[in-house]
Amino acid sequence: MVWLVACICLTMPRDSLGQDQLVLTSEHDEYLLWTRFALAEDPSGTWTLDDVQGLDAERWQTVAADDVPSFGYTASAWWTRFQVVNEVPEAVWVLEVANKSLDYVTLFTPTDSGYVAQQVGDALPFNVRPVRHRNAVFNVSMPSGTAHTYYLRVASRGPVSLPVRIWSAEAFLQKDQQVQFFLGVFFGVLAIMVIYNLTLYVVFRDRSYLYYVLYIATYILYQLSVERIAFEYLWPEQLWWAARSNTVLALFSAVWGMQFSRTYLHASDYTPRLDTAIVVLMALCPILAVLALVGMPGINALVVVFVIVMVIVVMATGVRCLAKGNRAARYYVLAWSFLLTGIFVAMLRYLDLLPYTFLSARSIQIGAVLEVTLLSLGLGYRYNLLQRQRERMRLRIASDLHDDIGSGLTQISLQSELVRRHVDGPPATWATSIGATARELADTMRDIVWAIKPEEETWEALEFRLRDFVRTLDAASDVAVDVDGSAEGTPPSTLPPGVRQNVLLMTKEMLNNAVRHADASAVRVRWHLTRDHLHLHVADDGHGFDPAAVERGHGLGNLHRRAEEINARLTLHTAPGSRRPTRSTFRYRGLPERVGHGAAPSGIVSVDRGLRHATRLVPMFHAAPTAAMTSSASTMPIALVIVEDDATTREAMQLIVDDTSGMVCVDAYDRAEALLEAEPGDIDVVILDIGLPGMSGIDAVPLIKERWPDVEILMQTVYGDEDRVFKALCSGATGYLLKNTPPAVLVDAIRDVHAGGAPMSASIARKVVRFFRMPEVDDEVLTPRETEVLGLLVEGKTNRQIGEELFISVNTVAYHVKQIYEKLHVHSRAEAVAKAMRRNRTL
Repeated sequence: MVWLVACICLTMPRDSLGQDQLVLTSEHDEYLLWTRFALAEDPSGTWTLDDVQGLDAERWQTVAADDVPSFGYTASAWWTRFQVVNEVPEAVWVLEVANKSLDYVTLFTPTDSGYVAQQVGDALPFNVRPVRHRNAVFNVSMPSGTAHTYYLRVASRGPVSLPVRIWSAEAFLQKDQQVQFFLGVFFGVLAIMVIYNLTLYVVFRDRSYLYYVLYIATYILYQLSVERIAFEYLWPEQLWWAARSNTVLALFSAVWGMQFSRTYLHASDYTPRLDTAIVVLMALCPILAVLALVGMPGINALVVVFVIVMVIVVMATGVRCLAKGNRAARYYVLAWSFLLTGIFVAMLRYLDLLPYTFLSARSIQIGAVLEVTLLSLGLGYRYNLLQRQRERMRLRIASDLHDDIGSGLTQISLQSELVRRHVDGPPATWATSIGATARELADTMRDIVWAIKPEEETWEALEFRLRDFVRTLDAASDVAVDVDGSAEGTPPSTLPPGVRQNVLLMTKEMLNNAVRHADASAVRVRWHLTRDHLHLHVADDGHGFDPAAVERGHGLGNLHRRAEEINARLTLHTAPGSRRPTRSTFRYRGLPERVGHGAAPSGIVSVDRGLRHATRLVPMFHAAPTAAMTSSASTMPIALVIVEDDATTREAMQLIVDDTSGMVCVDAYDRAEALLEAEPGDIDVVILDIGLPGMSGIDAVPLIKERWPDVEILMQTVYGDEDRVFKALCSGATGYLLKNTPPAVLVDAIRDVHAGGAPMSASIARKVVRFFRMPEVDDEVLTPRETEVLGLLVEGKTNRQIGEELFISVNTVAYHVKQIYEKLHVHSRAEAVAKAMRRNRTL
């Protein structure tokens, strides 16, 4: 569409001056013919060659040197007369009129019997051209040492200009090859952008990619029409459409370009008024297209004005959106700036303020290539920006779940325990049931939040969650749970959220079934992981069932549905009968997407019912109190301080502690600063919430330990954020509990930590063990870039945030993190942070 502006707007009438005879020699292979010919205007367009030959001398005009004759939109026909002397023997010359938009171009060549007319132009079928070329091209042959007078007639409904040259055949061929190569690169780049972004649209289903593809596709058709390639190959005989294709295709390209601009820039959100202006301009495009198809006089000039207004509006929209904080608008404004620069260069060349060169002649197309390339890069940047915004929104929702729903469920659990302690009979049973339901809902919420956190997308995170659940299940039941596994080779580095969540929930469902419904006394969990295979085996010694007699209820139905979600197959092999060996197998083959760096994994998760012998092997996740510790415990109650910002939760915990023999709540605060400013006296244990207003619980740990060195700090949080909790433990905390922990377990944990234990989850325990097993390394082992990355890891930044701050890709950040792990001999982010803190490397 911008090419139309350049081709139409830049055609203005000129006055004419001198004429001279053109001598063709072997010293030159290109001649500017317009500096040698005379011009005559035919206002009626009816003159014949005889009429022109009979014109008086004063009717002929001459042209200024190096000034291409241009007449704009004119109804007149223009005649040129020039004399050529050939001094080169056996040479073939080519006359070219380098204006593709002329309707009629007729060359009158002298012969022994008079003049012969050869006619080409847009108003004639392409196949009638004497030389198959997109410009008006004629062969000019004359004997050496002869002089001939030629006449050239030009008439057109579009702008008329006469850039006429005579070339040697060899020079013309070389020039044409350069043009062909440039056009090949030009259209090739545009085609690649169409294919690439169409693929991205199919993958992401983002309509901005579709509008961009439609914009570039219609722009390609427009350029093919402007260059007459479409006239040569697509519609060589369709003269009616060939005369209108430029204008109509420019309008179609404008429609999709404006729609792309609106979607890409989110113009309706950032600048509603300019967005409305774009919508109005889009509505005018079909009207102008219809007027162009019916051949309304002056429609081309009207379309030029329309395109100029459109360019101003969309450019202003991009600048406005950029000023309002739309970072993706940077690419948009820069892209249009390149295109407008190309147009400006073309104008300067046309006004003879710049010399005619290949670059200046093709400046608009060069600007268009840079424009579409930058817009494509901008689409990628915009998509990544939207993904980061969605990720922040997702984590924000997870945080809200923690703060609101999680806090409410904790209050229900605590208050139900208080009710149970003070009432008897059915109300006590109801309170127990309410508390258990609240804890189950909190666990379900934890599973959902855990599945969507990007830092948990590893097999190690899944293993830790399984072990945490097994620990909880073992503590809450009389069933012996044995869990163990192994990894072979290099396991996959990441697991998609859907796979992690479904494997976790299916395993939990199978374990719950064994404990609650199979009357099992022992359960065994075994897993084996390779780069492309997962085998998870769950077995129990409970009774079996008849699959044909059991409908797919919530438990069995959920297993089937979750298996289907990850393209798995669930096959049951079981037999009914009390304590009779039974077996059910879950086959898991092929992830829905690539995992890690290996091939697409496949796996098997199997469930055996009927294990007759099971060895009780439950990992110890906290240090058991020693005899010395136990004997030293006095009859004095445990003095506690509770730091919790939620008033209802704080009051309920305080009542539970005071209602428990052997412990007393000395005081309770809503902020860590209040504790540090108060004088609570001697205290034994502090229950400290992590997510406090003002100073966080993590930041408060070292200050509390400095003031009360012997106090035990028990961290409490809605969700087990391993990295944050581990950082708190490194700062001096003793252990941590989830807020949905049953009140009885909370009381036991308080006694345990006071006796010298350290209650914590399996994942945290493993991090602590690895921390104390880490070998020492030299301070100079890390490169400066790796040191920068490690410092940002300590600040808690994600790989994406590190990449943005250091201006490197996420893949490069991942590479540096891997190198840090290897050089520091650690296996996780928390371990690397802990080692950096311990060696004072970055803190």
